[in-house]
Order: sequence, then C-alpha cells, then structure tokens
Amino acid sequence: MKNHNMAIVLVHEIYGVNEHMKYMKEILSKLGIDIICPNLLHKEIPYSYSEEEFAYENFTQNVGFEKGVQQINQVIAELKQQ
Repeated sequence: MKNHNMAIVLVHEIYGVNEHMKYMKEILSKLGIDIICPNLLHKEIPYSYSEEEFAYENFTQNVGFEKGVQQINQVIAELKQQ
C-alpha cells in the first residue's frame, strides 16, 4: 500500500475501468485510504454502456466470476504482504 495501512479494493462492472470507476476511486481516496481498482478485463479501453452485450459476452467468456474472484483474491494477498 502506498499511503496507509488500509485499502479498499474497488471492483469494476463488466465494462472495465471506465470513467465512473475512476470517479469513484477519486471520491473514495478522500477517505484517506488507498483505493485499488484492478483491471480484471486486462483491456486498456473500457466498454461503453452502449456496448453492454459485447461487454457481458467478453466478461462471461474471458473472465467470469470464478476467475474474477481469483484475481481479486490475488490483489488482496499482495496487499497483505506489503
């Protein structure tokens, strides 16, 4: 962790780390806690809300809930080691 001994892991929707998630990260960072928002999609450009079908298909085929949970658990494990 960079600044504090506490952190929030912010998990994005099927769209990826979009402007809404960046906004939420900014707002939550004002709590004085490190905010981590890992990109579960490993995609630079998030899907727009108008691309819901593509976003859902990509998430279910390439990430899924089990793999998503594994990625989040890995982030938490790494944070605990810091």
